Amino acid sequence: MGIEASIKTLAGKFDVPLSIESITSIKSGHINSTYHLKNALPNQPDVILQKVNQQVFENVKHLMENQVLVTEHIQNQEKYRNLVAPLIPTKQGKYWLEYEGEVWRMHIFIKNKKTFETPKSAEICRKAGQTYGTFLKALAEIPAAKIHTHIPDFHNIRFRLRQLDLAVERCDETRIANVESVLSEIENYRQEMCSLFDTATNGGFPIRILHNDTKLSNVLIGTEELGTVIDMDTIMPGFVFYDTGDALRSIAVNTKEDDPNLGAIRMNPDYINAFIDGYVDGTEGILTDLEQKSIPHSGGYMAYIMAVRFLTDYLNGNVYYSISYPEHNVDRANNQLKVCSLFSSLDI
Repeated sequence: MGIEASIKTLAGKFDVPLSIESITSIKSGHINSTYHLKNALPNQPDVILQKVNQQVFENVKHLMENQVLVTEHIQNQEKYRNLVAPLIPTKQGKYWLEYEGEVWRMHIFIKNKKTFETPKSAEICRKAGQTYGTFLKALAEIPAAKIHTHIPDFHNIRFRLRQLDLAVERCDETRIANVESVLSEIENYRQEMCSLFDTATNGGFPIRILHNDTKLSNVLIGTEELGTVIDMDTIMPGFVFYDTGDALRSIAVNTKEDDPNLGAIRMNPDYINAFIDGYVDGTEGILTDLEQKSIPHSGGYMAYIMAVRFLTDYLNGNVYYSISYPEHNVDRANNQLKVCSLFSSLDI
């Protein structure tokens, strides 16, 4: 059976009026396989059909239980209803389909909004911040204990540094010699980044329900004040600076995270301020003073953790992240360390 016939068979197992006019593969994501199914039926929405990557997400049941709980909670609040895309159940009433060893899900296609890989204006950054901040606020009443941690220690810098230290111990001397300067730079920030994490884990920050992958391209933005949050596979409990940091490290700089030209990396303070203003407004006063103070420099924390992960992967033989050349992860690590340094010197 060809891919188009397979998709039509799979789509027919979901409880939605659908006559498929066309099938478009969406290439913007890097993990799951995603298809836009255009609906030929009048007054019926298009849909998104997505295969969940079980190589990356080993506990799909917990992942989907998180997504269903969060989506239904938001959909039941009138003022937040457009903040997420409605899930479509199967004809058996489940929100994910297990079929021939694979896991599929479907949700409504959101019209008149689009994603941005890079910010085009401060207004886009403000809307992204407003949307992510409102997402946090909309989930504030769900006890964090109800949300599964299906990827343990995802943004735990002490855990990531232990992984790096172990990779260094196991790596051959030649490979270590290639990255001595990178390791030295990581060591320069170790205490500062661990201090923020330790303050949070020792009770300084409340545990909140987070998106955990808040890059700009995970918000659909249109003319309305609020966008729509997508790609919710990493919803888990955590600390607010995870979400603000991941967003800021992608919004604030003018280059991609693998650009080897470190001298070309620049920050845009207007974009940073616009995102922060939107985020704080969206949270509607639920943030503590310490949480708010952490936001401007949280991009440095998340850039640092990515640098550590990229370098760890290089020392382990480039087994996790896709690479285009042997030193790709080294360039990524150096790039993110540069971003980390810019956030550390930021005056906001």
